[in-house]
Amino acid sequence: MIGEQQEALYWEGKAVDVHHDVLETVRSAATKWQAGIATFLGAYATVGFVVGPTTLETLPVTGALRDVILSSMCLAGLVAIVAVWSTNQASSGVPKVITNRILTGAELATNTLNTAVRAQRYLTRAILFAGVAGLLVVASSMSVLAAGVLAPTPVPKAILVLPAGTYCGTMTTQDGRVFISQANGTLVPASGGTLTVVSSCGN
Repeated sequence: MIGEQQEALYWEGKAVDVHHDVLETVRSAATKWQAGIATFLGAYATVGFVVGPTTLETLPVTGALRDVILSSMCLAGLVAIVAVWSTNQASSGVPKVITNRILTGAELATNTLNTAVRAQRYLTRAILFAGVAGLLVVASSMSVLAAGVLAPTPVPKAILVLPAGTYCGTMTTQDGRVFISQANGTLVPASGGTLTVVSSCGN
C-alpha cells in the first residue's frame, strides 16, 4: 500500500515535470489550435473563391445591410489571418541565439518561463480572434439566410401580345384566369394572347 509520503513525493515529481514542460505544453496546444484555425481559413478562402464576387453581389439583401454583411465577411477573413499568425507566434515564436557566452541554467529557466508566458498570451489572443472570426461568419450567414427567407417573393412581369395590342405588366390571377395588371391599374385578360415573362417592363 502506498503511504502518504510516497503519494506526496509522486505528485511533487509530477509538479516539477509540469513546471519543466510548461513551454512544450503551451506550444503543443498552440500547434493544435493553429491547425484548426488554418483549416477554417482554408475553407473560408475556398468558399470565397468558388462563390466569387459575382455571386456575392446577388445576395438577397440590398443597401446598407448588404454592405455590412460583405464587410463582416471580409473582416472575418482578416481576423482569422491574425489568429493564425498569433498561433504561429505561440507555437514557435522567433528564436533567439546567444553566441557571445554560454547560457546558464538560471537564465535558461527564466527565458523558458518568460517564453511560455508570452506563448500563452499569443494563444489566448489567437483563440479570441478565432472566436470573433467564427461569430462574424455565422452572423453574416444567418443574416443572408434570414433575408432570403423574409424577402418578399417577386411578382412576375410579362409581355402580353394580343391582336389588339401589346401590353406589359405584372401577372395576376382572378377566378382562375390570368391577367396583366398595367401600371395604371388596368387588368388586361391574357386569354387568346401570347405571354412572355420578363424581368421588367422598362420605361
